[in-house]
Formats: sequence, structure tokens, C-alpha cells
Amino acid sequence: AASWLRWVEAREADLDALDRLLLHGVWAHHLVQGGDPEAALERASRARAVLHEHDIDTVWAEALTLVAAQAQLWLGDLVGAEATLEPDRGRPDLSPVIRRVRRPGCASLIALQRGELLEAEALASAAIAAADELDLDEGNYGRAEPEFALAQLALERNRLDDADGRLEQVMRIVEEGRRP
Repeated sequence: AASWLRWVEAREADLDALDRLLLHGVWAHHLVQGGDPEAALERASRARAVLHEHDIDTVWAEALTLVAAQAQLWLGDLVGAEATLEPDRGRPDLSPVIRRVRRPGCASLIALQRGELLEAEALASAAIAAADELDLDEGNYGRAEPEFALAQLALERNRLDDADGRLEQVMRIVEEGRRP
């Protein structure tokens, strides 16, 4: 993906605002998934600058918020991650998957890292229930964060079989079925 992104970036001057937003947003996602949260935050910042400069209305802006919050979580910046998610709290115009699954899933990891286990469990369980209600596939990426939070909670409670099953599910999701 990086070589393709570099190729597109070399032509950034020819891109319209939405395509520039997508370029930097995809870079941010690629970098956070590749383990470089600092660079991901820089790209997310560039994408947000394009978003605000041109007042672009796109569902991809919702995903950008989650990528930035994930990068902040990697860096241990819980205050920053919460602040990143806060403007979206209760927004009725967000897609149901973002509002009911992705955002609470991410928030469950923040609560977990803060040591707020009951809040983490409630958020993660609500995200999984919403994913079920929305009929999201078991391998849907939105299920990864709440499943991971519930796996960590199971470990904390010494429910090893539950933790193992949930971690296996997370691995199936993030590896997109590539495991043997």
C-alpha cells in the first residue's frame, strides 16, 4: 500500500480536496495499522486540515476520528483519545456502525486503560450487541476493539477460556481470515 500511496502523493497537487483528504486518511490508517502511531497522527492532522479548510461532508471523516483515537491509544494518550472522540458523542448523523459499534468499541479500550473495568465492559458489550443488531458479519473490523476489550477483561477475571476464544476472534478479524 505504501508504494501506491507514495505514487498518489506525488500527484497530490492534481487532487481535489476530497481526494487529498482520502490520501492522508488512508496514510493515517496504513501507518497506525503498521505500528507508527506518531506518523499516523501527523497524517490524520493533515487530513483534518483539508477537511476543515474545504468543509467536506463525507463518511470518511468519521473513520479518520477513529484512526486518530487509535493512534493516541497506542501512545498512551488517553486524554487525547477521549478528546478526539468527544465531538462525536451523541451525534445522530453518524452512521449507525460508527455511532453504535466503532466509537463505543474504541471508548471501551480507553476505559479499560483507565482501569474503569465496568465501564469498559458495558461499552464493549453494547458495541458487540449493536454489531449483532446491525447484522454485521462476525469478521467485521468494527468488532475487533470491543472483542479485544472483552478478552482483556476475561484475562483480568481469570476466565482464560473466554479470553482465548475472544483473542482468536480478534485475530481472525484483523488478519482477515489469513490464518490457517
